[in-house]
Amino acid sequence: MDKIMKRISSKTVAAQLVRDYDIDNPNRIINAVLEWSREALVYIGTKESFERKECVVTIENYRAELPHDFYKLIDVKMGENYLEISNRSFRMTSKNDSDLADRTAGQSLDNKTSTPISDFNKFNIENGLIYTTAQSGTLGVSYYSFPFDDDGDITVDISHLEAVTAYCKYMFLESRTITGKVPYRIYKNAEQRWWSLCGKSRGDNVMPSRAEAERLGSIWNNLTPWKRIRSI
Repeated sequence: MDKIMKRISSKTVAAQLVRDYDIDNPNRIINAVLEWSREALVYIGTKESFERKECVVTIENYRAELPHDFYKLIDVKMGENYLEISNRSFRMTSKNDSDLADRTAGQSLDNKTSTPISDFNKFNIENGLIYTTAQSGTLGVSYYSFPFDDDGDITVDISHLEAVTAYCKYMFLESRTITGKVPYRIYKNAEQRWWSLCGKSRGDNVMPSRAEAERLGSIWNNLTPWKRIRSI
């Protein structure tokens, strides 16, 4: 079967912690589970951890604000052209002092004083803003975001649920181990279980679906020398 994504609210994870550890005040653990779930999804790091989104942002004075749920960039385009990323360090809009201009080959962001490597606009991302060499206009942004439900809770792909739950238990036990309320071996067992399930979730996600595997097999068979020899 091909991969089918189904997402579960992080409140389900919180409910399991409340049940397994007999927590008296469930409301106190919900916010912590939200934070821990985000951390676990970042550690797992596959595309199933996040939600893919696209939006249009407006450039004003060489920069635009990224969406509030932005996590990781996929691509940026302006009209029919895809922008090139630039890591040049001098990119402030004021260039009154020549010492602030990047003189190396290729234009830096907002700096037209050097010969550009290409005619394409450049961009760079920092602190929730995307800086461009275009003074104004609009940008199409494709990005990964953390998946939230209508209540503002993190949602977890069902293939990650066991791993995320294991991470939340591991973090829950950490502070209690420091204060001596939980034996160290219990904490270490929880840590090892988390890392094991993290690797398993990551591995399962990158495995090809049946259709993808069949396509790869077909490509491989067409490349093998023995097939070409037999056809002679």
